[in-house]
Parts: sequence; structure tokens; C-alpha cells
Amino acid sequence: MLVLTRRMNEILKIGDDVSICILGISGGQVRLGIDAPKDVEVHREEIWLKIKEEGGNTGDHPMTGTISNILQHKDYGFIYVNKIEKTVFFHSNNVADGCFAQLSDGDDVEFVLKKEKKGFIAYSVKSLEPILELENEITTISNLP
Repeated sequence: MLVLTRRMNEILKIGDDVSICILGISGGQVRLGIDAPKDVEVHREEIWLKIKEEGGNTGDHPMTGTISNILQHKDYGFIYVNKIEKTVFFHSNNVADGCFAQLSDGDDVEFVLKKEKKGFIAYSVKSLEPILELENEITTISNLP
């Protein structure tokens, strides 16, 4: 581990693209400013661990969550992701199979989480509700004499 001492407004460089600036020091806390390209994910360790716990669900790996608020008239909504304790935005254009109108609050969904300029956005959103209904039907059929 490299250990450095820095003062206020001094910058630490990681490679050519990542800069970390000391913005403030108060009590036992240090406030950092991190400048990194969009494709470089930056997380607090506890959030990173929760993401990895979910199976490394960043980039192209699917995650699951529950629609917490859908605004049909505005063509967007929000998904609560329990594992990372965050609510993420999704747009109707990011819903698989164009089934945005069939989604509602409380629906369980699967999606791919990507970091954009304004934060995390859910892509390839698809409802898990039909899958659950189909599993129930299969269970019912398999229990028939």
C-alpha cells in the first residue's frame, strides 16, 4: 500500500485519467473530489462490496429490484435496488420489448445497471412478474394427479 500525505487542494493522479483532490478535512473525515472518465466506476467501499455481493452486478450483468415509482405520463420511473440501497432511474426507452405501459409500482424487475454522467441508470428493464406467474402455473400443473 502506498501511503501519502496531502494538504488541502492538492491532487493525487492515478494513471492519466483519474485525479483525486483533497477538498476538505473536518474532524476525522477527509472530503475528496474524484475526476474519472465515465467508464471508470467509482464507489465507496461499502457500496462496492454490496454490488459484488450481488454477483458483481455492474456493467452488463443483470440485477433485480422493485419499481418504487413509475410515472406513466412522463415515460420514466424508479427502481429500488435493495442490495445497494439505492433508487435508480429508468426511461420507457430502456424497457425491454417496449412493455413500459404494463409495468406498475411494486413490480419486480431485472435490468442492467450502468453509470452515466448524472448517476446510475437502469437499461434492458424487464418484468419478472410473468416469470413468477409461469413458475406458479408450472408448479400447479406438475402437482396434478
